[in-house]
Amino acid sequence: MPSDVDVLIDLIAYSADDAGQLLRVTDRVGSLIVLSSFGVYTDAARRNLRTAADGLTAFPDFPVPLREDQPTVSADDASYPYAAGKVALERTLLEESPVPVTVIRAGAIHGPGSTFAREWWLVKRVLDGRPAIVLSHGQNVFHSVATTNLADLIAAAAERPGTRILNSGDPQPPTALEITQILLRLMGHSLPVLLLPGEPPVRGVGDHPWLLAGSLVADLTAAKQELGYRPATSYADAAAGTVAWLRDQVAGSDWRRHLPQLAAREHLFDYDAEKTFLQQLAR
Repeated sequence: MPSDVDVLIDLIAYSADDAGQLLRVTDRVGSLIVLSSFGVYTDAARRNLRTAADGLTAFPDFPVPLREDQPTVSADDASYPYAAGKVALERTLLEESPVPVTVIRAGAIHGPGSTFAREWWLVKRVLDGRPAIVLSHGQNVFHSVATTNLADLIAAAAERPGTRILNSGDPQPPTALEITQILLRLMGHSLPVLLLPGEPPVRGVGDHPWLLAGSLVADLTAAKQELGYRPATSYADAAAGTVAWLRDQVAGSDWRRHLPQLAAREHLFDYDAEKTFLQQLAR
């Protein structure tokens, strides 16, 4: 029987149960596209982003760039339920789906309308008149992907169905320091940036939404080879739209209502701790 739908795109599925729901409609769709995460990756010593963030291990020894055949966390890893759920989703669909499945892995997604707009961390500081920006691990990269680039990759996969796993990302992903400099330029401001060696000295000082103790840079070769895909925009060009949205629609209102996921990380905006640290340095 001909399918009712050419492609079904699911951006929120993250478990074997969600995969089961998708499998139950494969008699009515031509192909599936699901969104996964760079969080699934682990190194040979089974270190991952969660074990590193929790201080249980050093940062994973990831190759640069990181390919799709890199090992992943276990689908039953109770210590990292989000990534484990994504792995379960991937494996269930890739092994059981009778129609083509494209799994797209992503990192720091950015764009207007995000409930976790990392860029607000810098935009708010400029609007609040902060005297300086404090960054830990500013030279590291957490590979970003603009919603424009993610959408274009999804469209390319929809046009050429196949069963595969593809990394997504912005071209030449910037470091945390470069992101800070890009956002300051977009805001029309210049502030001193203090780079801290190593981890934040205290909670709330040097913390930022791209903080990693090492770099995670994805290899985008597979998407190019499979689909002839080329990213449509750079981080800097895409961030201009995000900054405009934050200034026009978020600033001056209850930003926590717009950005609940970011608001849950109150330590990112601990100005008191930051002020105390800067005063101690000035003595």
